[in-house]
Amino acid sequence: MSRRPEACQRGLIDSGKNLLIVEAISVSTAPDTVGPTTRAAVWLLHGPNGAPPLLSRLERELERRNILVKTSPLNSAQSSLAPDARVIAFLDDENLLLDAGQGCLDVFQHLAHHTASMVWLTSTGMAKGRGPDGAVVTGLLRTISTEAPAARFCSIDLDADHFEEQALQQQSEGDEDREFAWHSGCLWVSRLMPEDALQSYAERLQTPAAHGVEMLPLHSQGPVRAAFEAPGLLSSLYFHADADLRQRPLPRDWIEIKMTAVGLNWKDLALATGRFDGNNLSSEYTGVVTCAGIEAASRFAVGNLVYGLGKGHFGNYTRVPAALAQRAQSGDDPIDIATMPVVFMTAMYAFEHLARLRRGHKALIQSASGGVGLSAIQLGQANGADVFATASSPEKMRLLVETVGIPRSHVFSARDLASLTRAITTTGGGGFDVILSTAQGDLLYENIKALAPLGHLIDIGRLDVHDARTIGLELFQKSASFSSFDLARVVDRDPELGSQLMQAVDRHYRDGRIGPIRPVTVSDISQLDQMLLGFSKGTHIGKLVVGFQNPDSRMRMVPAAPTATFDPEACYVITGGLSGLGRSIIRWMGDRGARQLVVLSRRGPSAPEAAALVEKLAKRGVKIYPEACDLG
Repeated sequence: MSRRPEACQRGLIDSGKNLLIVEAISVSTAPDTVGPTTRAAVWLLHGPNGAPPLLSRLERELERRNILVKTSPLNSAQSSLAPDARVIAFLDDENLLLDAGQGCLDVFQHLAHHTASMVWLTSTGMAKGRGPDGAVVTGLLRTISTEAPAARFCSIDLDADHFEEQALQQQSEGDEDREFAWHSGCLWVSRLMPEDALQSYAERLQTPAAHGVEMLPLHSQGPVRAAFEAPGLLSSLYFHADADLRQRPLPRDWIEIKMTAVGLNWKDLALATGRFDGNNLSSEYTGVVTCAGIEAASRFAVGNLVYGLGKGHFGNYTRVPAALAQRAQSGDDPIDIATMPVVFMTAMYAFEHLARLRRGHKALIQSASGGVGLSAIQLGQANGADVFATASSPEKMRLLVETVGIPRSHVFSARDLASLTRAITTTGGGGFDVILSTAQGDLLYENIKALAPLGHLIDIGRLDVHDARTIGLELFQKSASFSSFDLARVVDRDPELGSQLMQAVDRHYRDGRIGPIRPVTVSDISQLDQMLLGFSKGTHIGKLVVGFQNPDSRMRMVPAAPTATFDPEACYVITGGLSGLGRSIIRWMGDRGARQLVVLSRRGPSAPEAAALVEKLAKRGVKIYPEACDLG
């Protein structure tokens, strides 16, 4: 709100054919200043208790300037005012329209349609923030001005103790103002002023990588998560505060974890580069429990080292369902067990739930030198299957023979169709009982030919599925089956199955049937963008893991802004909380930990918006107690 210096001068004059009070209200240029000779009447309207001292002083001042003045109660205005009258109306507490009846509204409608100009005077102390009731008049004025932009109306909220004969005076400004406050002997007008600090804060939120990104230590800003300023551009990686972990309460059956290591999978790369759309960037972890929900506390305690499946964003902290986590044992290496959840859960769902792989089956595993391929080899061999494999380079093929131990006769190149034909010959011509496929296009079609009768073709690459390609029906002439799945969707659809798969991974690991993926390449979290870039080239062998164990790691990060949090055990009282702003504040507090709020309003629980608010927030664990109470 800005102050008009010229408005601090004393005096009240008229302008041309228009009374000054009206011309000053419209605050537009008054082209001619003429002496005080006009005898047009100005009507002073007041409430049923008579004219207040303020209007009496105005009447004397106007008469002193040779202006004809008439007074009338507001409720008589319809019958007493002449058409196109010029009006100054004083709205006391009984006439602020907060609880206006039909008769009062009729009077205001009449004034809006039949007056040439009107000044609405209130005395609610808006400039000092004493009471907001006068804003009702201002809001009504804005509505009228929108519907009738030629109307010459304005409102002035007065500090009545100091107004006296000071009022409005001639102004010569091009813009028209309609809302004023008289305070400390000066006329104040609302102005929208740029707030540099707030603008800077908003720019940091909207384009964080371009405003305020610094090289900061990993744990210097509390919980943070990775993001990309330009989706799909790996070099635009940066970290920012994790609002969910800072503000939202931990679900009852979840645990919060400080990360030790995160396994990197092909789908993580697809999400980071924008090929797939999802609300996460990482899928598996090893870490230390920092908090456990009420239901999860029976299985996990603060300080436990755990590993498992859980959607994250390569953050230093994450929250995951307790059902998808397993406790590590004293001899477990955090890096080793971080290699296991996603790849072994994928292999188990494919082999044990879909294909029922068993001893004597011939299984072909494509892209066998990657994480899923190496885990599928382990699980297939543990189940007694005869395992065959393909790889895309001589180096990867040597790994499968020399390190993994697959016979050279069972390893083939993934680059040409002739190799697949030779693989079929190696089986004795009968084909494969199970093919774990990452192929696409023509090679996926050739996989159908390589299936044995009653075989299972399981697609985990899913590129043709995402591109809506078709598959030949000759597959089913062999009474074979085709499956394509995304582990994340399987777990989202059937959380109980997801929990069983993770338990099976841990059980097989403890029984010695499977083990961590080898070889493993570990990079610090500060090198995540380079690790993703290297992963995208498709030349890696084994498993990639991101480590969080160096507390001095520095990365591109937006410093965390101060955030409000509320004690979930406390009870908060909100006045006027069922208004639009009040409901927004309540939701905002609920997002930041508040769990019990008493909401005071005039209508209380009978307000139509009360039931909807209570029901909606109750689903989030926030209890709202609406009470009818008038604090005025």
